[in-house]
Amino acid sequence: MANLREESRRFRTRIPERPVSLMVTPLTDLGINHVREMQRMGISAIALDSGSLAAVRQAEGNVFRDIWKGVYQVVIVSPERLTTKAMDDVLRSRSFRKHAGAYIVDEAHVVVPWSVDFRDAYGDVTRALSRLPPRIPVLAMTATLTKALEGKLLTQLNFRRGTYTRIRRSTERTNLSMIFRTLSHGLATAEAFPQLAWIVARKQKIIVYAHTIDLCFRIALYFWSLLPLGDERYRVVRMYNSVLPAGVNEATLESYASDPGSYILVSTIKLSLGYDLRNVAGVVNVGCPTTAEALYQQGARAARAPGTKGFVMTFVEPGLVRAFQKGTLEM
Repeated sequence: MANLREESRRFRTRIPERPVSLMVTPLTDLGINHVREMQRMGISAIALDSGSLAAVRQAEGNVFRDIWKGVYQVVIVSPERLTTKAMDDVLRSRSFRKHAGAYIVDEAHVVVPWSVDFRDAYGDVTRALSRLPPRIPVLAMTATLTKALEGKLLTQLNFRRGTYTRIRRSTERTNLSMIFRTLSHGLATAEAFPQLAWIVARKQKIIVYAHTIDLCFRIALYFWSLLPLGDERYRVVRMYNSVLPAGVNEATLESYASDPGSYILVSTIKLSLGYDLRNVAGVVNVGCPTTAEALYQQGARAARAPGTKGFVMTFVEPGLVRAFQKGTLEM
């Protein structure tokens, strides 16, 4: 806290006695994951997803009243939640403004592209600041922001020269081995993946990334076909993607984190943003990620526990390899 107060004097801000940080995060499941991590560290936090709100209502509580009172140290919302009337009332309330200590944009590298492509609500991320106290500290966090996007992000967040500090930390993961192999077939219609059969036999916690939901299902079906018939195979191999209900995805993450018998998780890139699963031995990418940043995000799920080592294995489509060898690969 002493360091925080020193920084607050540097930027001429004041930290309230009971500060509340408002965090915007891109995925509901990620917000829930953050809450669990913070609670383990003794930080009171809540993610304003539909499930959490329903649980509070069932307990005859009033979550927005508690937020006004500063009950939670961290309040996590989606960009869409920021635009609701209930959240607008919170941001404008005198009680909440008295406790507001920081405004945090999590996974900030998605703000610009997602606001353009499919998440209009990300355009409101900055506008929310107009409803918060002046000079409130704003923290934009990302491990994979490219130079090309940095200027656009600074503009969108209204970070003017001389009003912000850039803090860089190394993202190098020396405990990970990077392995690239060529697939023996294409991915468009494949139903068998013999080069992945070793994952079932290895019995280690491994996340297998597929770039489409369809491919995700085909890989999971292949893994299930290698296991004995019965419900046990659905415990060993689980799926995580946006087609599955939120409750199923949440149960999958809980099981994968705590159940030693659940060791293969087949997922789309939905699981690549910020999730802290400490017991993952390795990551396998079926198909080459489209950018170096995506490769880092997906690979960074492996070997996150202190003192552990892991691997990131990427199977590259044969067509990409041929194009690279011929010098015709378009970057």
